[in-house]
Amino acid sequence: TALAAQEVGNRVSLLGYLDRGTDGWTTHGVSLVENHHTLYENGDAADMRAGSMVAIEGRVQAPGVVAVESVTFSVNPMDFDVPVLPPMAQGARDDWERSENEGERPEVNSPEIERPDVERPELEPQVERPELLDGD
Repeated sequence: TALAAQEVGNRVSLLGYLDRGTDGWTTHGVSLVENHHTLYENGDAADMRAGSMVAIEGRVQAPGVVAVESVTFSVNPMDFDVPVLPPMAQGARDDWERSENEGERPEVNSPEIERPDVERPELEPQVERPELLDGD
């Protein structure tokens, strides 16, 4: 939604998983348009695979379309300043609803594990001792 508010020509940064769309690569539903000027870090164009996490830098070419200037492979999402999500959750019908537990810590239910009473068997060592011969 933030990308849809961007004007054509604005620089954008995306962090996401690649997906194969009908017209090429996408991430978060945004079409990615590569060209011969696109730079690749930690890989090359052949490393573009569905499910790969990448960082994309580029410019808005049209609503929902980014002209890709650089693709960085093997990224750690913790290395990026990802904005905090708003206290809302997307519902199954694609509408936005406020969370009923907003600001509360989730309740954690730890199941009790019933451990059976098992008696340990008594084991006697089964070692055979060789007979030692006197040097006769």
